[in-house]
Amino acid sequence: MMRREIYLDNNATTRPLPEVREAMMRVLGDDFGNPSSAHSAGDRVREAMVVAREAVAKLIGAAPDQIVFTGSGTEANNTV
Repeated sequence: MMRREIYLDNNATTRPLPEVREAMMRVLGDDFGNPSSAHSAGDRVREAMVVAREAVAKLIGAAPDQIVFTGSGTEANNTV
């Protein structure tokens, strides 16, 4: 009998969709860089952030300049 795990702790963490994992692996792998830097690696990451910001804004009906990415929940809380 196949046993299937049911995960009910999505408040703590949620499994990302495959397309999210793929995008993250690109940025964490070959296309990593500091988006604030003035070099080609920074340019690639900065462009990826622009695309992500526009996608999130469209998803929630906001303007891209209203979207702020933070590195953690604590940073997000402190930003608010």
